[in-house]
Amino acid sequence: MQNNKDNKSTEAYINLIIKERLLLYSKRLIHFFWLVIIMSCASNRFTPRTISELVLVDSLVVYQQFDKVSFLPSERTFFCLLQSENSIYIYKNDVFYNKIGGSGFSSDNFRNLSDITIGIDGYLYALDSFDKSIKRFDRDGKFQNSVSISHINSPIKFAFSYFGYIFIYDSHAKEVHSLDSFNFSTKFTFGKFQLYDVDNLFVCGDFLNIYDNRKKQTNIYLINGKFENDYRDFTYYDTYKNLLSYKNKKLVDSRNDNLLYESDGYKYINIENDFLIFFDENRVNIFKSTYKEPR
Repeated sequence: MQNNKDNKSTEAYINLIIKERLLLYSKRLIHFFWLVIIMSCASNRFTPRTISELVLVDSLVVYQQFDKVSFLPSERTFFCLLQSENSIYIYKNDVFYNKIGGSGFSSDNFRNLSDITIGIDGYLYALDSFDKSIKRFDRDGKFQNSVSISHINSPIKFAFSYFGYIFIYDSHAKEVHSLDSFNFSTKFTFGKFQLYDVDNLFVCGDFLNIYDNRKKQTNIYLINGKFENDYRDFTYYDTYKNLLSYKNKKLVDSRNDNLLYESDGYKYINIENDFLIFFDENRVNIFKSTYKEPR
């Protein structure tokens, strides 16, 4: 009788080991296929196209010195970040519509609102660097849900790609986390010893452009984290790998020295979902590139 019990115990133990090994192998297999997919995404899938011109698609006059502006074309919606108030001002069709956030402990409040962006789903996402969370709002400013990113020491800037990749800059570790869009866990990190004071990061096609305010340069990575290039000043790859540079109040297509836009000065530049957002003293101008058809 004792031998039967021992045999059953041994059999149960062996089955448990087998299950654990299978689970481990399946996780490794999923991770392998995920890496294969993301590596394939990094070989620029967009057919090269030359910029024809930069077209003004919308503008808004504002009387606050906002820190960042995001734009949603439907209903001509502007989301304007004011960090000093932990607030987001919403404008629709040229008029003030709503103000959300503010300091506090409610689900729609912030402790330290550090960045905003528009997701591929058309919702507004806001990064709270103190609570280490990303909050989601609809286009009217109604709170939807919140996700914790507590495993990141000091998340201060973030960006979404067309394909659901999420990138977050950690100012403590001075590196970028690439997150799984399903559970917001970190898949891999990159940029350590290359980044110091990130002021802006944004995705265009297969490229993650990161402007470093301390170094006054832009580091460009593929979305798999591989370093691509670095350039002085605010210079970036667009979706079709045209190299655009803003310097001395001029935005130039560096490939052919084509002047695309000349401003009176600017407070902030943001690129989001292929919209180029210039924030001057009291005006936000939204541009979109038009392209020549590929031959």
